[in-house]
Amino acid sequence: MTHTLQTIQDQLSQLSPTHRKVAEFVLEHPNDAAFLNLDETARLAGVSTASVIRFARQLGFGGYREFQRQMQREVKVRASTQGAPEKFSQAYKDIPRDQLTLRTIQNDIEAIRRTMDNLPEASLRQAVHMLSQADRVFVAGMRESYALAHYAFTRLLALRPNVSLFTVDYGEMVEQLFAVGKNDVCLYFLFNRYTGRSVDVLRQLHEMETEIVLVTDEDWGELSGLAQLVLPCYVQGVSLKNTSAAPICLINCLANALAAADYDRSMENLSRAAELQKKTRVLW
Repeated sequence: MTHTLQTIQDQLSQLSPTHRKVAEFVLEHPNDAAFLNLDETARLAGVSTASVIRFARQLGFGGYREFQRQMQREVKVRASTQGAPEKFSQAYKDIPRDQLTLRTIQNDIEAIRRTMDNLPEASLRQAVHMLSQADRVFVAGMRESYALAHYAFTRLLALRPNVSLFTVDYGEMVEQLFAVGKNDVCLYFLFNRYTGRSVDVLRQLHEMETEIVLVTDEDWGELSGLAQLVLPCYVQGVSLKNTSAAPICLINCLANALAAADYDRSMENLSRAAELQKKTRVLW
């Protein structure tokens, strides 16, 4: 149990009935409490938003946002220190076997909904503009994030010229940095648990004054300042690993919006690709 959760548990018997509702919700759903907005937290706890704010202040925080930031930090530390065996064991203690499939699907749906609810439309428009206007687009991701990078690469490659995917090998990835220019954009995927090398590459791109669209976790504070635009995703999974449902949905949204933003270029690119595939019999 984290420090804040232990504090809530210790004070539970002293709380008013209304504040106890909030406390019980936080104790039962710490990940939700860390990332839901104020209105959602109040609704799920069955109290008013003012009650949630007063609850946070009773714990010694300046307000709800300060309480939530602390919860996010503690959830992140817990996630980074809890190994896969422990996470797996806890999940299977909490979820009945006959509900696992349903809970997994519900979790993925909730991850997409929460991501899209908290992602400003202006940020999506800015990302599309950056990807559309760049001389070249480089897509990058290490470890499990490489799968997301490759998925995004295949979508963008169909819609515009000059799209490249950074290799997963760290040494070769560093060498590819020489090809990146100031008028290029890098779409960078970085999710916990990421390595120091992943941050090193991101920091190097930033020092090279490359424009960066960073797709990462909701708790991205330590990466602040390393990207021109951050698109945070909710990725908390039910069991073994984080879910990629929200990042994949975000990639699809960006690709569709990019195609609509420059319809003629997208059609030209798609037509050329289709003709080349036909000539080379890539697709049967």
